[in-house]
Parts: sequence; structure tokens; C-alpha cells
Amino acid sequence: FFFKKKKIRIECLTYPGFAGAQAIVSTIAGDNNPGGKMAVTMYWSNYTSISNFEVMDLTEGCGKTYKYFKYGVLYPFAWGISYTQFSFQWAQNSTCNSPNGLNYCIYVKNVGSRKGTETIFLFVIPPSTIPSNESASSMKKHVISWTKIELLPQQTYYYQFTLNTTKDLTLYDNNGNGVIYDGQYTLSFTNGVDQNLQASYTVDSLQIVEKFPAPEQF
Repeated sequence: FFFKKKKIRIECLTYPGFAGAQAIVSTIAGDNNPGGKMAVTMYWSNYTSISNFEVMDLTEGCGKTYKYFKYGVLYPFAWGISYTQFSFQWAQNSTCNSPNGLNYCIYVKNVGSRKGTETIFLFVIPPSTIPSNESASSMKKHVISWTKIELLPQQTYYYQFTLNTTKDLTLYDNNGNGVIYDGQYTLSFTNGVDQNLQASYTVDSLQIVEKFPAPEQF
């Protein structure tokens, strides 16, 4: 992973193995163009004083993980930069009906001068109208898809994602039922840093798609 803090570059490697030293040298020297993303959230040092680690409920207090944490962080989940830059742009007719949901199409372009890799994340931001007594109302967002691509300088990639409205929008209520809450969902196509295209999808009425407990399978 590679981070930028003013004019300082921070390189973060976790369990890089016996080849880690060579990877560090190659990256600092510019021979390797990093393209990793944060797999976890990196909090500020006071996180341990505001979060109760004896409580496993992710929604408790200030929340835990990128899905529920209520405050700013040092480096968020999905963050990571490289020696080149990328741009996201909606393709024409970016939304169209399909049998299983909706297709969303974007262009990802390497606008820099070096070959590099980029990751396209798709986050779903739930409706703000979920009843406050439901734990799902505490969710900030959750990732449902990601795609990693490698592009030459000035090369463009055509990316298409089909939203399955039943599978991708399902959350769980306090009784364990899989439900699609009514309201406006936001779809965020982002690289985790500075590119973020958003689209909305509205559900008119609450739908129960999975009853708890599930029927016996045997």
C-alpha cells in the first residue's frame, strides 16, 4: 500500500515475506509502481479509548470497521495511491435495464505517464430512512464488488457492473430476516481516494427476501 501525507510518502507492507526488502527498494527507487489498497481501516491512536473491545457488536458506541465507524480515520479501507493517476467517467447510456437488475457503465482512464493498476470499488450506501431501532440504520456503507485493472498511460478501460437488486441491496433486520428496505440507495463507484461516481436506486416498499430461520434443507 502507498500513502501520501503532504510531501511524505508512507509505504506499508504487511507480512511481505522474504521478497519484501526487494519490493521496498524497487518501489522507493521508482522501478515498481505500487497499486495496493487498504484491506482494513487504520484509526487514529485514540480509537482504543473510545471503542469498547469487550463488546463484539459492530454498531455499539462509535462503531467498528468501515461499515459502522462514525468518525474520521487516519487511512480508510480501500485507500491507496500510486505513481500515476486515474479518472472515472460515466459512459453514455450508463444505466440500462437488464433481466437481473441494472447495468452501470463507466470509463476508467490512466491519465498519468506510467503504467499502473487501479481498483474499482462499488459501495452501497443504505437509505437514511431505515427505522432507527434497526441495527441496519447504523451502517454507513458496505462494499459489494471490486475489480482490479492494469492500464498503460492514456489507456481507457470500459467497466460494466450489473446490479442484482435482490442480492446486492439485501440487509438484515433485528429478527434475522433478509430484507430490502424502502428508500433511496446510493451506489458509489470509487477508487477509494479521489474518484467517486454516484448513482441512486429507489425501492418503493419494504421486501422480505429471506425469512429467519431458513427452511430445513434436508
